[in-house]
Amino acid sequence: MQGAQVYFPCKDHPSDEPNEGVDMFITIPKGLSVAGPGLLQGVKNVANDKATWHWKTNYTISNYCVVFNIAKYKVYSRPYTTVGGHSVPIQFYVLKTDTANANHVIDIRERDTRILEKYFGEYPWYKEKIGIAEVPNSGMEHQTMVTYGDNFKYDKYPGFDYSANLFHEFGHEWWANKITNKDWAHMWIQEGINTYAEALFFRETLGEAGYDSVMVAQRAGIRGTKPTVQGEGLDMNVVYSGDVYAKGSFFMHTLRHVIGDSVFFPALKKFATDVQYPYDKFFTTQDVQDFFNKQSGRKLDALFDFYLRTTNTMDFELKHTRPETYILTIKNSPMDLPVDILTDKGIVTTTISANKATPFKIISKTQPVVDPKGWYFKRVIIQ
Repeated sequence: MQGAQVYFPCKDHPSDEPNEGVDMFITIPKGLSVAGPGLLQGVKNVANDKATWHWKTNYTISNYCVVFNIAKYKVYSRPYTTVGGHSVPIQFYVLKTDTANANHVIDIRERDTRILEKYFGEYPWYKEKIGIAEVPNSGMEHQTMVTYGDNFKYDKYPGFDYSANLFHEFGHEWWANKITNKDWAHMWIQEGINTYAEALFFRETLGEAGYDSVMVAQRAGIRGTKPTVQGEGLDMNVVYSGDVYAKGSFFMHTLRHVIGDSVFFPALKKFATDVQYPYDKFFTTQDVQDFFNKQSGRKLDALFDFYLRTTNTMDFELKHTRPETYILTIKNSPMDLPVDILTDKGIVTTTISANKATPFKIISKTQPVVDPKGWYFKRVIIQ
């Protein structure tokens, strides 16, 4: 997310964007094409063997998204109608050698847009385009021209193909390009919530079981070596880690459980679409925290602190004291929280108290399973 300073003067920081858009004039040999942000204004011949391409975006745009790609492209285009009723073209700048793959990529982009719009609201840049450009690297969320470089490899599921590369980078059109963190310290807002969108994709396509499988994998990826949110003003390389993705996403998973689906999903969409948050506004963790406090009517500060500003885990100690009898002690809970316990009789739900060890007696013919769906960032110690 740094590097724009390499090729043009700028304040290479997420809090600074050209808020009146960008004009790009790129002169290249004829026979090549330029894929760029916004709308193509025209191609002008400037010599017998050269032409200048003029791309223009009128939206505010992050410095690292001011990017163009040059290749022997062929453009495939298809109209798409957003959830808000606006017509916007899906345009794929594909290498001429790979045109056989173009329509399938557009099919996937159309499906993914529908899912992302369901959870996060209308595609933000409908006045310009939904752009894709094939590139030799892994791809990135360049605004209105997201790059793709996964060589048309897909994970196969019954009835559909999935590309994590295509989906994740496109999800950043909402979480990064529209909703932008104010400082590197708050990168989890962009990366964590966008990673959580991957679980929501599988919730839509494979149901809650698909969602659960993604969250299990993401939980396994949490390293917990440093807080996800550290101090502002630090270099990106200091605050950046895989946990801004995995733990940021897992926090959203926990938050969903704590405040409930009927509050969580409307609030998540409202945050992404609310007119109080214009395209040139930047966000901090405190902004997200205050928003969910208000939407839920609850004080969630301790939960935000626990997950994002510490490396702590909730500790669940299960002791088998005598036949069919267990004592469960829960330590280090950041706030009063509901916990499910699976016994031989089914699910039992109890409430654990904040900041104190809470013992529970459990009668079960089988060993109880604490938090069987894995809602919490926890350790379970069995004695």
